Amino acid sequence: MTLFSVVVALVISTTPLPVDDEGRSPLRRFGEVEVEPGASVGVALPEPLSTADLDYWIAILELGPDAAASLRAAVDDFYASRTPEIRQAMEPVERAARDLARRSGLDLQRLPDAPEAFRDLVRLRNRAVSRLATIEEDLFSRVAEAVSPDAPETVADAIRQLRKRSRHTSTPPKLPMAAVDLRAIETALNKEFPIEILDRDAWLAARPSYDAELAALEERRIRLDLDMIVEDLTNFRDSNHDVDSLVEYRTKQSRRRLAVERSIIAANRRWADAFTQMMSPSDAQRWLDAVRAETYPTLYPNPVDPRRLAQALQTLEASEAGVELDSMKQMLAGEVARLASMESAVESELVALAVSEARDVVVPAMRVNAEESIARLRRERCESAARVLEMCNAAPVARDVPELPLLISAIQIHCGNDGGNGNATSSQSSANADR
Repeated sequence: MTLFSVVVALVISTTPLPVDDEGRSPLRRFGEVEVEPGASVGVALPEPLSTADLDYWIAILELGPDAAASLRAAVDDFYASRTPEIRQAMEPVERAARDLARRSGLDLQRLPDAPEAFRDLVRLRNRAVSRLATIEEDLFSRVAEAVSPDAPETVADAIRQLRKRSRHTSTPPKLPMAAVDLRAIETALNKEFPIEILDRDAWLAARPSYDAELAALEERRIRLDLDMIVEDLTNFRDSNHDVDSLVEYRTKQSRRRLAVERSIIAANRRWADAFTQMMSPSDAQRWLDAVRAETYPTLYPNPVDPRRLAQALQTLEASEAGVELDSMKQMLAGEVARLASMESAVESELVALAVSEARDVVVPAMRVNAEESIARLRRERCESAARVLEMCNAAPVARDVPELPLLISAIQIHCGNDGGNGNATSSQSSANADR
C-alpha cells in the first residue's frame, strides 16, 4: 500500500440505511432522493436532514408540542416542494464521483490526471453545497415562520447554524477531542433533568454565538481537507514517488489541518467554561463532568472523585470541631487541586499523542508513556481517595456525611486492594479509546 493510499477516502454507498425501533429509516434523504448504489470518491457531500436533527432543533428551541408539530409540518412542506431542485443539485456530483471511481479503479493515484480530476470534482461539489445551502434557506424560513412568527430571524439563524454543523457528520475530524458537541451534551443532560440556568439572558445570547463559531470552524475543516487531497495528489505525482520527500511534505500539510481541529478543541473548552458561569453551582459541576467525559472518555468520570465529599463538608458548620473541620477542608482542597493538576497534564499528553498519530507519525514511546500516565493517574486517584477516607474515619464530624458511604463503595468497586489496579481497565484499552 502506498503512502497516500489512505488519504483519498472511497465510500461504498450500498450499505442499508439504519432503522429505528419501529422499522422506519431515521434519515430523511433530501426528500427521499435515493443515491444510485456503487463506489464513489468521497468529497464530503452534505448529510441528509434526519429525524434526529428535527428532535435536536425542537430541544434547542425549547418548543412545546404544538410548536414542535408546526416545525415538523413545515419541514414536510419544504420537502414536498423543493425535492426536485435538491435532486438536480446533488445528482451531477454523485455521477461525477462514481465516474471517477470507475475510471481510477478505486485508486486515484494511478490516474495521470488525478489532481485535475479531483479538483474538478471538488469544484462541482462546492457549487452543489452552495446551491443546497441556498435552497435550505427556504427551509429555515418556513420553520421560523411556523414556530415563531414574531421573531422568525432569530429562530432561522439558530437552526441555520445547527444545520451547518450537521451537514458533514460522516466526515469526522482526525482528533477525537474535536468531535465534541456542547449542544449534544446539553441536550443529554436536560433529558436526565433540566440544567438550572441562573442568567437566562446571557445563556440565550451565548448559545447562537457558540453555534456560529463552531459551524465556521467545521466548514473550514472540511474545505481544507478537500484542498489538501488535491495537493496530496499533485505532490505524489510530481515527486516521482520519493517517499522521504512525501513524508516531509505530508507532515507540513497535516499541521494546517490539525491547527483547525485544535482550534475546535480550544473553542469547546472556552465555551464550556463560559457556560458554567451561567449555571447553578451543582449543574455547573455536572456540566463540566459531562464535557470532560465526552472529551477524554478514558480519564473521566473519576469514580472515586473526592470533590462531592469536599463540597458536602463545606456545608458543615464549624462548632467545637471547627479546627478539625477546617483542617479537613484544607486537606481535601489540596487533594482536589493535586489531582486536577495531574489530570490536566494527562489530557495534554493524550492530545499530543492524537496529533502525532493523526499525522501518520507513529511514535511507540508516546503511546507507552500515555498508557503509563493513565495507569499512574488511576493509582493516584485511588491512593488519594484512601487518604481522604482515612481522614474522615478519624473525624466524628465527617462520619455522618451522606457522601462518605458513596466514596467507600466506589473505592471498593474501582480500587481493589492494590492502589488502583484492581478493577481498572487496562491502560492499553484506555489509550486506544482516546485515539
